[in-house]
Amino acid sequence: MPQTEPVFAIAPALFNSLGIYIYSHHVKPTKAFSEASLELVINQLARMNFSAVKAMYPNDTDYWSGLKGYHFNLTAAMLGELAGNQLHLNHDKALQTLALIRESVGQLHTSGDTALMEELETSLKAQKSRLLTEQQTA
Repeated sequence: MPQTEPVFAIAPALFNSLGIYIYSHHVKPTKAFSEASLELVINQLARMNFSAVKAMYPNDTDYWSGLKGYHFNLTAAMLGELAGNQLHLNHDKALQTLALIRESVGQLHTSGDTALMEELETSLKAQKSRLLTEQQTA
């Protein structure tokens, strides 16, 4: 019998931090990027995590109740960061956060979820490449 990958809940503050990083560093996860599309992206990542954890532990609300009803809001997230309620991510931490989100859903994600995570990862890696190129020419 194959072993199911463990899933675990990600704290909403980490989703907020990733959203702020993406917005602040002009990472474009979609061609028609806007604040509204950023909210959709972060909410999809959170929904993915919530669904996986709830599916794995349907009767144990301690695992998933912190994500129930979570909705990313850029303004609220920025205020939370200013208040010190969440991490301030650098580039490496943003990539680690995305990898943690990917790991947190185990095998319980759709092909659309996988495509979104790969697109975000590609965007974040491209952003680092642009930054390194700019630093080398300066």
